Amino acid sequence: MQRFQINGDEERLELTMELGYQRILNGCLIVGFTFIWVTALAVLAVVHGNSENASASSNEWGYLNPRGNHFGFLWLLATLFIGALIPLYASKVINSKRVFLFDKSTGLFTHNGKTVTELRKIDSVKVRHRNDPDERPVHMLLIIYNDGFEEALDNWYDEDEMYYTAGVIGEFLRVPQYGIRLKEF
Repeated sequence: MQRFQINGDEERLELTMELGYQRILNGCLIVGFTFIWVTALAVLAVVHGNSENASASSNEWGYLNPRGNHFGFLWLLATLFIGALIPLYASKVINSKRVFLFDKSTGLFTHNGKTVTELRKIDSVKVRHRNDPDERPVHMLLIIYNDGFEEALDNWYDEDEMYYTAGVIGEFLRVPQYGIRLKEF
């Protein structure tokens, strides 16, 4: 399975990567952190509500009254707000894409519609090999600019896929390719 969906003609080369569930972990950490604080608000609401309503408790929902117990009201608002935003966040993350576009007609290299650089400033394409923390080889696809700066497009464990993608970019831009071994899928 290829990470990039490659589309193009003589004038445009588009690399699209479906991110899907790759960013869900970050969202889960944020939701977990938020859950801890909302739980703290709930505890404060109950404790604060019980201490003030211990003498005269005619209203069972008094701990949600914003005048009598602001912790309860904040807890209620936070719970409703988070409940509405979690599905929106999940759908946005699951449907998100990374799109790299090399467009000869405009002379621009863009990432998700934002200009990165002009095509004439791209000097070469390179695959750099490194090890991850578990000492497994990971391969980084780089765009090298003529001023020496580098733009990392992707890093992944499949060496052949990185070589193939770098070869497609290099052939399209007609720039040198370093660390490249062309191999068809």
